[in-house]
Amino acid sequence: MRVHPTSTMRNAATLLSLIVLSVFLWRPAAAEELVTGVSHETISITSDFTGFELVVFGTINNIQKATAPDDQATMGRYNIMVLIEGPKVAKVIRRKERIAGIWVNRHSAEFNRVPVSYLLMTSTHPDDPVFDEVKKLLKIGLKDAPFGRADEARQEESVDEFRDAVLRIKMKEGLYRESGGVQFLGDNLFLAKFDIPALVPIGAHTVRSVLLLDGKLISEASHTVVIRKRGFEQLIFDLSRNRSYLYGVFSVLIAILTGWLSVLILRND
Repeated sequence: MRVHPTSTMRNAATLLSLIVLSVFLWRPAAAEELVTGVSHETISITSDFTGFELVVFGTINNIQKATAPDDQATMGRYNIMVLIEGPKVAKVIRRKERIAGIWVNRHSAEFNRVPVSYLLMTSTHPDDPVFDEVKKLLKIGLKDAPFGRADEARQEESVDEFRDAVLRIKMKEGLYRESGGVQFLGDNLFLAKFDIPALVPIGAHTVRSVLLLDGKLISEASHTVVIRKRGFEQLIFDLSRNRSYLYGVFSVLIAILTGWLSVLILRND
């Protein structure tokens, strides 16, 4: 059979046009995106404050679906880490020793970037190896979180011993904690409920959510939760920080008033 040259050229041109068009129309599959929210953006502390529950929730957009029978369940490939980290402050840790029957401070170390709170929640156990790579990459977790170091005063022990002391103190106060309480709801929703203790310091606390796929970091999202005092407590706090002179005068007046009232009560008795 003889093929007409014009027809062959027309078919070739059509094929070339389709190839060029497919190149321009092709778009890569959208990557997963983590979208999150928090139940409270501002927390006010009053005299009867006993702690609160902070809920972190979110969704995974453009989630990949399992395509083969032997694939893991879709959500089984994804994991979530949610970290609440408070402002960083300097903290001095001292180690006492008994000398001649008297306890004295012998060695100390100062860390200059210690978070006042550090609450980590994960979708499986926090020590699951699936988190190891991302923890080291982002320095997340009590084991990997950097505290910084400003000074070390002639100590023979390793700095790790003093770092462990910081962890013990904070964990006892309930301000440092790791748990596996992140819950997946449906195909792409997750929820994490944090019990924030009454001792939580004021300031801006960062809520950081991290999404992993097969142990690899693919998306992050963050929010800021501000914890502040309110009412009379806020007034006293502001005076002590910003108007120390007035705070001193106020403290003296309170002491005088308290003493005067005590005298009146004793006289009446």
